[in-house]
Amino acid sequence: MDPALRKIRNKEIKAFHQSTLDTLNVSNAIVMSKMAYVPTSLGLSEKHIAFFESEIKTVEDIYIEFGNIDMVAEKVDGYELKSLLKYRANLNYKEEYVTSDSDGKSTRYYVPISELVIVTKPELKNLSTKIENTTVERESKISELLCKPFDITTDPLVKELTIRDYAAIHMKKPISNKLWLNELILNN
Repeated sequence: MDPALRKIRNKEIKAFHQSTLDTLNVSNAIVMSKMAYVPTSLGLSEKHIAFFESEIKTVEDIYIEFGNIDMVAEKVDGYELKSLLKYRANLNYKEEYVTSDSDGKSTRYYVPISELVIVTKPELKNLSTKIENTTVERESKISELLCKPFDITTDPLVKELTIRDYAAIHMKKPISNKLWLNELILNN
């Protein structure tokens, strides 16, 4: 692949994951696309990614998105598409990883993908935002409810509790048929 195009693709991948990198306080992290494949010619039987020595010799962690030879995001079994993974810098890479035949310039170090740490799954980012927003909404509704003065016409009486409500309170599970009670249980 043309080095200029490789640089552009890596910038696009980094831009996609930038908010996650900012959250992790690693805004200037190294981010790249890597192919996950089984290098059977080296006698390996599980999926690996390959680093050139110029890439792996860093003391910084490297963030990875699986991609094909054209650096287009690729789904790998067990991982969501466009997941961000982290390769933890390993100063002992020469001793610990299998290498390809060296011609002096293009030695590759093969890292099993099982060593990579999953940082994010894109689908979960959206889900966690929805959960946070829902929690904030619930908390504000409960705050409003608790700030209101007691009103016998709107506040239910204890004698109106059902056995199901009683069980919900004591089990601390939102199983009541009363929405307000379930919300109180969920937020305590």
